[in-house]
Amino acid sequence: MSEYKSALVRAKEAQPRPVTFVEIQGFVGLGGGQIHKVGIRTNLIEEQDRALVAAHKYVQDVAAGVEAAKEDADILQNSKTIHALYEAFREARTVDGKDELVCAVDGTPYPAFASPEWMRRRFTADQIATLLNLYNGVKFRESNAARADTDESVEDALMRIADAADTPFPEVVLASSPREILEKLVIVAAVKLRRARTELVTVEMERDEALAKVEPSPAAPEELAAP
Repeated sequence: MSEYKSALVRAKEAQPRPVTFVEIQGFVGLGGGQIHKVGIRTNLIEEQDRALVAAHKYVQDVAAGVEAAKEDADILQNSKTIHALYEAFREARTVDGKDELVCAVDGTPYPAFASPEWMRRRFTADQIATLLNLYNGVKFRESNAARADTDESVEDALMRIADAADTPFPEVVLASSPREILEKLVIVAAVKLRRARTELVTVEMERDEALAKVEPSPAAPEELAAP
């Protein structure tokens, strides 16, 4: 029995998968060449599951005979991160000023890195953290929550923080906020500050011009000297 495809299914299948091209430095890819740009895609459920299964297999293999290591949360989380990043990062290039993924004959984009094992052997924890930050930033911007964050809602958040500046509230809120939220708060605050300063300068110039146009009031006549 063939799979029925509704209008929604057809529309989804026709929709191109989003990809964000990002310039990076200090990374080496397939063939040992320096990577200057990658394409990052938010992992699909299938890719997440594949990364999760591969991460568990790796931990079981590397920790063979050491039961405590098999239950170590850090080893498993590190493995999950590396396998997920391997799935998300694709090789990219720029042709005639346009960024594009490098694909096989069947259209499958090549991975930016040779394999998860290759990444483990060559990347430090800090480099993996850098890649993870890039991925989380792309994921956040593609989410509905990111698109719902208008300047007005961010400004409201900034005003609440300002009103409670003398309390622990700002530190508590900011400490628990994702990096992407903090970036948006800083950007909106910077734009608002620049706009406010520009408006203040304009108001001061208009005030000075208005004062300059005011004619001086006539001096009071001197009192006649007593005889």
